[in-house]
Amino acid sequence: MSSRSHAVVRNDDGQYAIWPGDLTVPGGWRPVYGPAGRAECRAWVERHWQGPGPTVARAGFAETMHGLFRARAAHDPAAVAVVGAGAGAGDGGDEGTTLSYRELDERSDRLAGALRARGVGPEQVVPVCLGRGVELVVAWLGVLKAGGAFLPLDPAHPRRRLAARSAARLASCLGSQLPAGDGPVAFGGTLGPGELLAAYRCGLFPLQAADVYTSAYNEAMYGDAVESGEVPVLPGGEDPYALAWWSPDPRPVLRPDAVRLPRRLARRLRGAVRWSTTADRAFGEVLDACADRRQPSWLTAELIASLTELNARGAAHSVEVWEGEELVGGVFGVAVGSVLSLDSMFHRRPDAARVAVADLGARFGAVGGRLLDAQWDGPYVRSLGTVPMERSRYLAELAGAVVTGPLRGDRLPAARLV
Repeated sequence: MSSRSHAVVRNDDGQYAIWPGDLTVPGGWRPVYGPAGRAECRAWVERHWQGPGPTVARAGFAETMHGLFRARAAHDPAAVAVVGAGAGAGDGGDEGTTLSYRELDERSDRLAGALRARGVGPEQVVPVCLGRGVELVVAWLGVLKAGGAFLPLDPAHPRRRLAARSAARLASCLGSQLPAGDGPVAFGGTLGPGELLAAYRCGLFPLQAADVYTSAYNEAMYGDAVESGEVPVLPGGEDPYALAWWSPDPRPVLRPDAVRLPRRLARRLRGAVRWSTTADRAFGEVLDACADRRQPSWLTAELIASLTELNARGAAHSVEVWEGEELVGGVFGVAVGSVLSLDSMFHRRPDAARVAVADLGARFGAVGGRLLDAQWDGPYVRSLGTVPMERSRYLAELAGAVVTGPLRGDRLPAARLV
């Protein structure tokens, strides 16, 4: 069991528990460290589980939690080890179900073998999404026997824990300070929804290589920085140079209510142009339009799938601009609390993308949003009203971001923005 993934904790009543190392120890509990602490915990388990008879040490088993279970199975195999807790919220629905120590040992052995066959071993974190009950105990022991680290997930909200762990792993890989300069700050990793959201929480956004030539260019340009350790490589992915992570310094940002609409556009919106806007009503269409006719395309199928999942979770948003029933402009981005990072926009009518950004700012600001991030500096985003913000300050804004409410998504007249 990895000491970096789990800790033994003890409360004031003398009870012990295994607690995930990436979560704060709850009040009333304290970590038990060192050989003395482990011996104290083991003695408590022996007193409560073994009773009279051979101790774990005399039985010849390793001083591990699953070793203690196995010792009890050898000493008293028919004794009841686990009783189903019931069918309440978060429970396994197995009230009255029991497993003896022999059955628990055998079932967890089979699971451990299956996990090892799939590559689980030391330092490998295994998320488990099960309610409290018999199967959870089998899964816990099976993971430990395979040499992995057990990561319990709340069945009602499993993705939240995975996203938090992804953010912690990403932060540990990047270190305390992002690399300086105008190049990528990291390479590699994966583009799953949890990993993607974790990256945005750390101030990063992805740029995936569209082909092997772009990947080879990344290696030629930045390979020395990677080999020297200046630019880290994140775990996951076959070709690390196929995925670059960026965090420009400074960052072009603006307040949600500060998007500039030129006077000529204001006159058009008050006059003949009858545009309307919605939010999150055509997220997929906006992504497709942003990817259309852009070569090389950074919006790959893998990234689109993850962004679509984040939209379903309420972490990615789009605004659509309509002329009648025709989609004429749009923008999408990823939100980290009250900071929203604008990924891409498109227009099929002049200024439709600008209206989309202004509308997104209005809707986001109305639910507590306080900062729009345009990612890349340039003349166009400056015309929207962005100002440069040092990366250190931008990261501080992310760290202090507060949760916002859902965006209002109904159709509204674009003329209200002027």
